[in-house]
Amino acid sequence: PQANAASPRPAAADSQKSPVTAVVNGEQITRQNLADECVRRYAHDVLDSMISKQILLQACQSRGVTVTEKDIEDEIQNVATKFGLSVDRWLSLLESERNVDAQQYRKDIIWPTLALRRLAARQADPTQEEIRKAFESEYGPKVKARLIAVSSRQKADWVLQAAQANPDNFAQLAKEHSEDRATASAYGVIPPIRKHVGDPNLEQAAFSLKEGQISPVIQVGNQYLVLKCDKQIPETFISSEHLPQIEAQLKERLAEHKTRVESADLFQQLQGQAKIVNLLKDA
Repeated sequence: PQANAASPRPAAADSQKSPVTAVVNGEQITRQNLADECVRRYAHDVLDSMISKQILLQACQSRGVTVTEKDIEDEIQNVATKFGLSVDRWLSLLESERNVDAQQYRKDIIWPTLALRRLAARQADPTQEEIRKAFESEYGPKVKARLIAVSSRQKADWVLQAAQANPDNFAQLAKEHSEDRATASAYGVIPPIRKHVGDPNLEQAAFSLKEGQISPVIQVGNQYLVLKCDKQIPETFISSEHLPQIEAQLKERLAEHKTRVESADLFQQLQGQAKIVNLLKDA
């Protein structure tokens, strides 16, 4: 009969087939005993990781994408540099704080990241329109405003009437009636509203307001919002000397973001297309 994988068994025959990894008071624990216990504890997670890497490897092979050892070492250097650390220090921190050794980091984190990035690279180049919007969002005009957020249209209409009747009391209304804790505790103050980063209806309403003016009720999802414009902040002046550098930085940032999004979408597609038979999960 088979012994429980959690309990080592003293079988001389087994020790001839599988090397002994430990001896406890004369009782042997073989490599097979150890392997069985590792499978019992970690097999599902490890197998899922191996399946994911196999999907990526096959996609790279079919599309002529390669990731070399130098590519991996260069990426590790780039990551370490971003944190202001040497490679040795970065790898040491990963092992001590995250329990990820250098080999596992290379094989299970860096290689899949680079493989996905290269598979998705052709779709990740930002367009001129995306760069323009990013520039306008970063350096264009902004609206300094206060906001009251409630969950019913009826209450929003009441708040709007109260605010219009006494605009100077808007901060107190936000404190007492906004159902969003952050805005209530800050008397309605929110970060300056920028273009192309939030709800289009909210942005359109905010940029149409004059200083001191109160917006109509704006529905965003399941919330109803009322804004008061404190100040219209003009766009930031950028000299022609610094413009190319700023545009390059924006392009790099957009490309990184698009690569992450495209990589996640691509991997979902590859998983959906792959024919996977996981026998470990088949009783």
